[in-house]
Amino acid sequence: MKKLFRKLIIAVLVIAAVAAFRLGSVLRDRPEPVCGYAVFFADTEKFLNCYGEEEEIQPPYAEDGEIWLPAVTALKGVGGELIGKRISIGGEETDISAYTGEDGSEKFVRASQLCEEFGLSMRKYSDMLQIGPELEDIDSGRRDMLADELGYVKKETAPYTPETGEAVHIDPYRKSGYDTVVSWVRDLEEAYPELVTSFEAGTSVEGRTIYGFTMGRGERVIYMEAAIHASEYVTSNVIAYMADRYLAGYREDTCEEGYISYRELLDNFTFYIIPQVNPDGVNIAQNGFRASTLPVWTYDAQGANYPYQYKANANGVDLNRNFPYHWDPKLENGITWPSRRYYCGPEAASEPETRMIINIMKNIPAEAFIDVHKFGEELNWIDSDATPEYRARYTPLASRLAEDSGFTDLGTEKTKFGGYAMNYNLHTNDVFSCVVEVCRLYPYNEGQLNLIVKNIWRMGLVIGEELLKLDDCKEGLRIELNGRTFVTVSDASRSDDCISVAQLKAVVEALGGTLQYDSSGEIGASLDGKEAHRICADEVESGEDVYAVCNDGQSVNATHLLADLGVRILLDGKTVKVTYPG
Repeated sequence: MKKLFRKLIIAVLVIAAVAAFRLGSVLRDRPEPVCGYAVFFADTEKFLNCYGEEEEIQPPYAEDGEIWLPAVTALKGVGGELIGKRISIGGEETDISAYTGEDGSEKFVRASQLCEEFGLSMRKYSDMLQIGPELEDIDSGRRDMLADELGYVKKETAPYTPETGEAVHIDPYRKSGYDTVVSWVRDLEEAYPELVTSFEAGTSVEGRTIYGFTMGRGERVIYMEAAIHASEYVTSNVIAYMADRYLAGYREDTCEEGYISYRELLDNFTFYIIPQVNPDGVNIAQNGFRASTLPVWTYDAQGANYPYQYKANANGVDLNRNFPYHWDPKLENGITWPSRRYYCGPEAASEPETRMIINIMKNIPAEAFIDVHKFGEELNWIDSDATPEYRARYTPLASRLAEDSGFTDLGTEKTKFGGYAMNYNLHTNDVFSCVVEVCRLYPYNEGQLNLIVKNIWRMGLVIGEELLKLDDCKEGLRIELNGRTFVTVSDASRSDDCISVAQLKAVVEALGGTLQYDSSGEIGASLDGKEAHRICADEVESGEDVYAVCNDGQSVNATHLLADLGVRILLDGKTVKVTYPG
């Protein structure tokens, strides 16, 4: 009886081992993926992007001639689903199991095995894998069209060849590891010694020197930083590209049509630039957790399997949650331990990288704080705590930046701001503070730099020009709201009697109302149940009436518009006086 029992146990173990081996040939963990690969599921017309449409979606990867797909996402692509732990297609269960492990890690399936189990075909291209029941050849033009229609951003692999006006002294298409960023700083300083000076901004948790550089000759200061979030290291490429292009433009004495010249910009302003705030985190995101000197793989289970999603520094602290303004460890997702993101630290400003930024901003007379991030093509420059004066002062700048780039102006939509660098600098230093999210889709990397910078590389020109306008108006037209100075008009206008529609909007909002205007020239405003509408026109008459300049250069009679709301607005010398008894 004992022998029979032993034989039964051995048989069970053998069966289990075979099953485990078979399952292991189909599914496996991928803790440190190698290279991205695009997959097009022809039957369902779904794309699996190189880096996932969102950072929570794991990408496919190629290794040793095999392509590995994230199981759950791949099943959606072939019309399959999970029923419990069993893979099902067409309502019929298969013998393959797939599941998300207890540690939160994604399981991967071999593409060839998936096709074999589901009776699908597979066709490889240099930039894409096509999977489906019946496949036709897709030429490169068709692949590009599919990518455009379905929102897939194809990875660029062509070597960088500078064109006229593009960056000329560095190669911004290289992956921006720590050594690369340091070499960019040194190369720019060597190429433009009269305009660039490097400096040691601080030291990271793991002891890396964080380098910055100044660019320009002006007494006024604009501060820019990138890669505060480790996985968003492509933002270092964006800043390096911009700097090289501005410097070349200065030396060649050129300008972009419709913008301030490079010489006027850099003769009036000096840019303080930190191209990589978080070098330790970037090292982890690019090279895996074992590249760190600290046990970061223990910070959280999900992050441990996907280092390329890592945002924090080497202590597992999200630096953009660590600033001493509304710092609250329970504000975002309640994460109170070291993690790949969202952990705001044991206390405000606990991290050396955070303190570095705070000290720099305390010691330079910056007029703008620009924090370059990766996702969304958005501008976040104001929050619900901002004063009406701040809104009115910088609305023209933000509006022009949004119009020039095509990015979305978030306004006060993002009201969560615990520990954020932008909000800290807005309220502590009272300067224009803006998070610029430069990528339309999260998958963008250094290979798609041309797609990233095409709409945003001029932002330094826009910011500098608008700050100069603000300065030019300091002794000019002012707005008083119920007898109190509200803001100095900071927008270019056709006459001394004009403010901008953006300024008018800020006034109405300060009174508790709303104002909307569009490209057709139609303006609508509401306040305390009253409504008013006007169309922008060409006529501007002299007198006490105040006119607001629209985006197309036409104007609207603001005095008549606001009179319909019960608001009085008149021009008294160089002062626009607004009174509202409500």
